[in-house]
Amino acid sequence: MPQSTQTQQQLYSHAAEPKAVQQRRAKYREDDPTAIPSNIMFDRRVVRGNTYAARILPAEPVLHLTSKPGGTSAAAARRAPGRPRTISTPEPVEGRRHMDVQTDVYLEELTDVVPEADTTTQTDAFLDRPPTPQFVPTKSGTDAATQIEQGELFDFDAEVEPLLEVLVGKVLEQALMEVLEEEEIAALQQHQAHFEAIRSAELVAAQRLEAAERRKMEEKERRLKQERERKERERVVRAKVAASTFARGYLNGIVKSVFQQLQDSGYFYDPVEREVEAEFLPWLTQQAVAHVERGLLARSVVAALVADAVALRESEQQGAAALADAQAAAAEAYAAKEAEAAAIASAAELADIRAKATFILNHLQPPIARQEQIDAVRAELVAKSGGDAEAAFEAERARVGDEKRTELEAQLAAAAAEAEAAAAAAEANGEEPPASEEPQIDVEAQVEAAMAAVQHPTAAEVTDGDVLSALLEQGVVTKEAIVHGLAVHMLGDEAYTQQNIQLQQQQQQQQQQQQHVLTWRAAAARDDVQPVPDLAIPPSDIECDRKWIAGMIATWLDEEWTPLEVHQQLGAAAGTAYVKCRQEGIEDMSSLVLGLSNELLAFNYRETFVNAFEVGNKVVEMLMMREGVDVCCTSDEDAARIERYASSQQQQQ
Repeated sequence: MPQSTQTQQQLYSHAAEPKAVQQRRAKYREDDPTAIPSNIMFDRRVVRGNTYAARILPAEPVLHLTSKPGGTSAAAARRAPGRPRTISTPEPVEGRRHMDVQTDVYLEELTDVVPEADTTTQTDAFLDRPPTPQFVPTKSGTDAATQIEQGELFDFDAEVEPLLEVLVGKVLEQALMEVLEEEEIAALQQHQAHFEAIRSAELVAAQRLEAAERRKMEEKERRLKQERERKERERVVRAKVAASTFARGYLNGIVKSVFQQLQDSGYFYDPVEREVEAEFLPWLTQQAVAHVERGLLARSVVAALVADAVALRESEQQGAAALADAQAAAAEAYAAKEAEAAAIASAAELADIRAKATFILNHLQPPIARQEQIDAVRAELVAKSGGDAEAAFEAERARVGDEKRTELEAQLAAAAAEAEAAAAAAEANGEEPPASEEPQIDVEAQVEAAMAAVQHPTAAEVTDGDVLSALLEQGVVTKEAIVHGLAVHMLGDEAYTQQNIQLQQQQQQQQQQQQHVLTWRAAAARDDVQPVPDLAIPPSDIECDRKWIAGMIATWLDEEWTPLEVHQQLGAAAGTAYVKCRQEGIEDMSSLVLGLSNELLAFNYRETFVNAFEVGNKVVEMLMMREGVDVCCTSDEDAARIERYASSQQQQQ
């Protein structure tokens, strides 16, 4: 056995031992679980449509001028079936292609539609089958008969009762519907009459308002007419006074000028003056000449003294000038330091102002304006700053261009003048004018270069201070609103805002019992007022009063009243509420005042009233105190005042 194996190893030259050949493909292939299912409708190997119709061959691709006509790729050549190569026509010229032409004797019409023809055929009709006879069963059994008397199958009285019930029910139902319709029509007529009455009242109120407005306009016109008449009278009086003053001044000047002319002409002379001119002045002249001659000698002596004094004074002035220069230098250094300190203080103040503006716009609670309004104003200022920078840039470009053009035109004019002078000199000497050697100047190109060299200025930065100033100028916010917002922000929880209305209401309800005790004491201390029980207004009444107050405030807003008029109407509304409660026997006014204050705050009256609750409460308190009725106070100060009043009354007793 080992010998045979060694013999086999010597017979083969390969290192691997021979083995059976494996089939490349199995007879049965297992399903590939990773295969992706595909739609047969999109398989290009499947023909869609009628297989009997003529196949439309795809059009030949458009040949580009840059492609090689008739050229095929190596892959297409490998995929092409093997067929003998035939001799074909030469290749077309570059940019063209061959066209197939029919060369047969008879031309054949090429069409995509297959010719079709319809034919019909009919077989002979079949003979009718004879009808089947009717089946008649055979008779079996015994015949029998019966008799039905009248009334056995149908009872009229019993059968008619349901019909009568239906008829009567329908009649009653129709009558009831007619009655309900009549009542509904009556209610509609009554509602229409009520609506007509309300509309008539509103029309009367509108007419009354129109009449009031008309009276205001007439009063305005009358006042304007009176003012015009007063101004006209003042103008006439001023004209008369001016004419009188001018006349007096003119006459005074004439009198003085006439007398002066007469005096200058010599009609009026002074005897003393005439004697002085004739006798005294000649003698005085002689004495003056003698005095001058004596003074010449003294003047020469004085000149020598003055020269010595001037030399001494110059030396003193030089020393004083040096001292003044030193003092001036010190003063300039001190002024520079002061200017630097002022600049630092101004920068700090500007930064403080910007920080305040940033705080007011971004951090102030409650905000003075909506963020959309602030963003819109900021965008407008940024656009305006960019427009100003662009306008300044264009103006600077125009200025530089004009200066450059003026300079170049002056140079050209000077060169032309020099050339004309040289030509005139050459012509005078009988020579040819010299040729111009100066290069031509392109004015427009140099102007454009100078304009292009202008630096584009940067747009001014829009600060929060600018945005706040713009909001104030546009009327979006007011100074009073800013002051009020700062006050509310500084007060914090003590400020009366919408966020802590409920908290203040709870605190007021807790203090109400203690305050009523003080009210009872103050009322018992007075002889003319009897103590009143602690009555509370039901929630329904409070809601009605709130709606009533809201209606009044809406009317005020529609009529565009001023804050002063609204304040006056607030007092009138509080008085009306007081009268209403007195008529209904309700003495506790705190709920009504609270409702009035809430409505005022809901209509954004915070810019006008710092605390609408306190304003309304004080107005009601003054009205009730004027009528001699104690009021339930809502502040510690009022409670202390009433307690002091009660203690003083007890001491007097």
